[in-house]
Amino acid sequence: MAEMVATLEQRQDVFRYAWFTGRMNPDPHFSSLLDAEGKLTELGQYYLSLPHSE
Repeated sequence: MAEMVATLEQRQDVFRYAWFTGRMNPDPHFSSLLDAEGKLTELGQYYLSLPHSE
């Protein structure tokens, strides 16, 4: 994710981006921002820590 976010931040043709997981059998280890209990995963914590604009 760190590499992709860095790429998106550098591209002039990207205005916004968002995180979406697949609808069918999302892999909780690699794509989910939340675990089965609704708590942030390590990836979710990282995503939340990224700088953002409002």
